[in-house]
Amino acid sequence: MNLPDNIFTIYSGREDVMLIQPRVAYAWYDQYKINLLTGKKEKANPAQFHAFLNEFCLLDNHKKTVIHLTYEFGFYYLLDNYKYKKETLLGIVIVYEKKDRFYPEPIYPIELSLISSPSLEEYKQAFKRGRKKLLNGDCYQFNLTFPYQFKFVGVGPLDFINQLWANPKLKGAYAHATWLPYFNKMILSNSPECLFQTSKNQIGFLCWSMPIKGSIKVTSPEKYNQAWSTLKKSRKNQAELFMISDLLRNDLSKIEKPKAQVIRKKIPLMVPEILHQCSLIKVQLSKKITLGQILKNLFPGGSITGAPKKRVVEILLDLENYDREFYTGSTIILDEEVMASSINIRTAEIDFNAEKLSYKSGGGITLLSNPAAEFKEMDLKLKSFLNTFKHISYN
Repeated sequence: MNLPDNIFTIYSGREDVMLIQPRVAYAWYDQYKINLLTGKKEKANPAQFHAFLNEFCLLDNHKKTVIHLTYEFGFYYLLDNYKYKKETLLGIVIVYEKKDRFYPEPIYPIELSLISSPSLEEYKQAFKRGRKKLLNGDCYQFNLTFPYQFKFVGVGPLDFINQLWANPKLKGAYAHATWLPYFNKMILSNSPECLFQTSKNQIGFLCWSMPIKGSIKVTSPEKYNQAWSTLKKSRKNQAELFMISDLLRNDLSKIEKPKAQVIRKKIPLMVPEILHQCSLIKVQLSKKITLGQILKNLFPGGSITGAPKKRVVEILLDLENYDREFYTGSTIILDEEVMASSINIRTAEIDFNAEKLSYKSGGGITLLSNPAAEFKEMDLKLKSFLNTFKHISYN
C-alpha cells in the first residue's frame, strides 16, 4: 500500500478501519484555526471550539468523524480566563468521505536513538515539590509526567503503523493513528484507556468510563496471577484507583445530573509487559446529549490529572515544564455505532521533517509514593509502548 496523498486515520474496532478522503479538516488553536486541506487561516478561539464541539448531538449518528484534543484544551474548561501561550494547539477535527478495511503489510526494522529523557534527579526535584502540595493539603493525588525524544532515519508513516498493527494481541483497545501531511506529522497511539464510550438505548445513551490506576510489571503469562494478587492488595494503588474512580463518578454525574454508579471497583487490564487495574463507572444520559456537554464535565480525564482536578492542573503547570499536547488528551471517534473517546496514554507524536518521535510518560503520585519506584514505573510504560512494535530497536 502506498502512502495516501491526504489525511487518513486508522482505528481499531470490531475490525481495523481506515478512514480516507477528508472533506473537512481543521486544526484549532487559541487564536485561529487552519483548514488543513487548503491552508486557509481564520480567526477562532477556545470558546468557539467548544461551541463547535457542542453542535455534535450524539443522536445525529455522525459518521467517519475523528476529533483529536490536546491536554491543553482542557484548561478552557478548568481554569478561569486562562491565557494560552501563543499558538497553542487545542485540537484537530476531521470528517472523512470513505471508510475501508485496513490490512497491515510486511514490516521492516526501525531503529530509534534516544536523544533526550528525564534524569532521576530531575524527577526527584519535581516529585519533592509536588509532594509538598500533598502535605499542605492542596491536592490528594497528582499525575506527574515527563517527555522523551527519539531520532530515526528514513522511516515513513506506514512503517510505524504496520509495526503497531502487526500483532493484534498487543494492540490497545483504543489504538489509532492519524497522518497529517500539512504538518508532516503523525499521531500514533496504542492507548488502552477509555475516557468515555456510549451506546444507544431506549431512553438515550448509556455512557461509561474506565479510568486506569495502578501498574505492575509482568514478564511472562505464568506470573499473571501472582502479579494481580500483588497489585490488588497494594494500598497505594488501591488509594489511587478509588480516588480517581470517585472523581470520575462525580464528573459523570454532573453531565445531566443523574447519578453515575461505580459498577466494578477493580478490573485487571493486561497490556504489553504491564498489568493495570481499572474501574467501570456508568451513567444514563438523555437523547439530547451533545459531545460538548460530555467534554465540559469529563475532559481532561481525571486519571491523568489527579484530584481535585482543577487545583491539580494548576499545580502541574508549575511542576511540568513542557506542553503535553496530544499526550493525555483524547481522541474521539464518531462513526455510526462507534461513539468512543480514548485517553491518549501510550501515545507518540512523530515529526517526519525532523525525523523525531516524541513520547511522554508518567504516573499518579500520592503520599504513599516512592520517587525511585515511580521513576522506574514511568520507564516501564515507555518500554511497554516501544516493545509493542515487532522490530523496533532503541538505545
